[in-house]
Amino acid sequence: MVPGRFLPLLLLTVATVVGALRAGAGEPGTPSADVAHPWEMRVWLPERADDRDHPQHWAVRVDEDGTVLVATGKALLRFDGIQWQAHMPTGSPAWLYDLDRHEDRIAVGTANRFGWYGRGEDGNLEFHDVSGPAGLAEFGMVGRVAASADGLFFATRERVFW
Repeated sequence: MVPGRFLPLLLLTVATVVGALRAGAGEPGTPSADVAHPWEMRVWLPERADDRDHPQHWAVRVDEDGTVLVATGKALLRFDGIQWQAHMPTGSPAWLYDLDRHEDRIAVGTANRFGWYGRGEDGNLEFHDVSGPAGLAEFGMVGRVAASADGLFFATRERVFW
């Protein structure tokens, strides 16, 4: 086998592959013109000038009705498509890392406190403390939350409460 014999075929193959790659790619850092993004991207959260300054956002869920729930460094944010509402368990000094929803309950946890939000008689969200009435204290930050038909689950670094 003579190495020079296949060199033109190899060069033609490389040139074809490079040409195909260049034709499919746009400018560096931009998507190909043939690939359309399915949604318009926009910033939904309140502006920092708003009285609800939320420096960190940890989790997001979208309900079947389109309601957006966001766990932030300051509160549970709820967006119904028209306005944002901020909710925080009374007396909780820390942020919410995670949230989950099952049926009419939104499970949340913070430092040494966890529970769920549900609609009150007036239709507004009310926090229902689970950890306090259970006699739980000083268990640390709740980092993960899950809600299902089996119950509400709250995980810290060392324990899972159910």
